Amino acid sequence: MRNETEELKPCPLCGGTASAEGHQKFEHPPSGIRWADGSPITESFFVNCISCGMSTKGHADIGQKTRDEAIERWNRGKR
Repeated sequence: MRNETEELKPCPLCGGTASAEGHQKFEHPPSGIRWADGSPITESFFVNCISCGMSTKGHADIGQKTRDEAIERWNRGKR
């Protein structure tokens, strides 16, 4: 779990400012894919660069299960 004061690192592609406000809700969970724990994907979170659009969205244009996971992924450089 991250510390609430943890800052987002700059974008590794362009050096721009990142935003952790990315959030998607799915009216119908994407078929054929689930979270690692087996639960259906009903919402996802992602971090993106405000300047160039790089984000932590991955397979099937889906982010991470929690905002904290998205922030940790961005700061580790896993995009």
